[in-house]
Amino acid sequence: MGSSRRAFNYKYIPQGIDLNFLKYSEKRSIDLVSKYNLKNKSIVGYAGSVAKSNPLDTLILAALKIVKKQPSIHFCILGDGHTKDDLVKLSKDSPNISFIDRVTKEHVLSFLNACDVLYDSVQKKELYNFGLSRNKSMDYMYSKKPMIISYSGYENITSKIHSGYISEAEDIDGLCNNLIKIY
Repeated sequence: MGSSRRAFNYKYIPQGIDLNFLKYSEKRSIDLVSKYNLKNKSIVGYAGSVAKSNPLDTLILAALKIVKKQPSIHFCILGDGHTKDDLVKLSKDSPNISFIDRVTKEHVLSFLNACDVLYDSVQKKELYNFGLSRNKSMDYMYSKKPMIISYSGYENITSKIHSGYISEAEDIDGLCNNLIKIY
């Protein structure tokens, strides 16, 4: 019995980006450094939904682990969502983690530009075996910052254009190793 392959037609439509909006956004400002006392700190930032689908507990646990080795790294999480309260509790005794309430889309680029490294994460799920298509990837790349992504699926744009590091999804030690590589 041989395997039969059925051909099908499809059209690939790459993710778009609104350059006019981003140029407009560049004029907006968030002063992270003075508001959160981050002078002489290296900032790892995340912007987006604080939800189970973006397991930021991996980032928090890595931050708690790495603070002794790299006290000059500060982690900023911008956004709101149903897991935020739990993450705030998990990190309550850490001086190197800040949570910033959701801002308008126009201010996100200012936040990204204030960071030194940008972080994104997804759950370890079969859903991502075929790739990753996230709106934040375009914003992150536009800011021209290195990225660290916690992701366990098919090749994605970060690996294709060599714009950062990829750790296995939900792998705290792998994330710590990539943070140390960058710093």
